[in-house]
Amino acid sequence: PVAAVEAQLYGTPVVGTAVGGVPEVVRDGETGAVVSFGDVEGFARAVLALLDDEAEWARASANARAWAVRAFD
Repeated sequence: PVAAVEAQLYGTPVVGTAVGGVPEVVRDGETGAVVSFGDVEGFARAVLALLDDEAEWARASANARAWAVRAFD
């Protein structure tokens, strides 16, 4: 999932589903969230949790950038 890596390189937390390489690229609870495939409500909750909490967004953003640079640069 190149788009997820690129987003994290820019400091954007990622919410994705547990398919393909997403669980390997997105660190659940650290750089964003990984939810079960088909869990629409869980996906929406994860997105809203990041959007509604500036401190959580900032934490996940910093973690996403650091992780992506370290792991994929």
